Amino acid sequence: MTYWRTLDPVPDEALEQLACYPDDYMDKSIYEGKYKADREASRKYIFMVHVYEFLAFSYYGVRRHELPDPFPGLDWIKMWTRDLLKEEEFLDVHRYQRRFYSYFATFVDELLAIPALRLPQCS
Repeated sequence: MTYWRTLDPVPDEALEQLACYPDDYMDKSIYEGKYKADREASRKYIFMVHVYEFLAFSYYGVRRHELPDPFPGLDWIKMWTRDLLKEEEFLDVHRYQRRFYSYFATFVDELLAIPALRLPQCS
């Protein structure tokens, strides 16, 4: 996924796919209790899946393969990830996707362990 694709709106077809195959996106109990009846929360969750995957691949490339950071000195992956820690949907995605992106999940967990980075939830 490229950066600009993470900003595309989530189409209705993606919501239909989530409704048909919730286990592909999250634990079924989370879907039933939190997202099934709320299209906007579901839309935001799918958006956060795209962002999480983009950050995971970026983190892996920049850190693991020692690729040059496109924004030297800014540590943009950490800044973006830190800002997303306040988003409930991002944290839900993290809990489910961590098994696929363990390298990035460890990084997110390290950020979550820093009390100053645990920002208040958005409403």
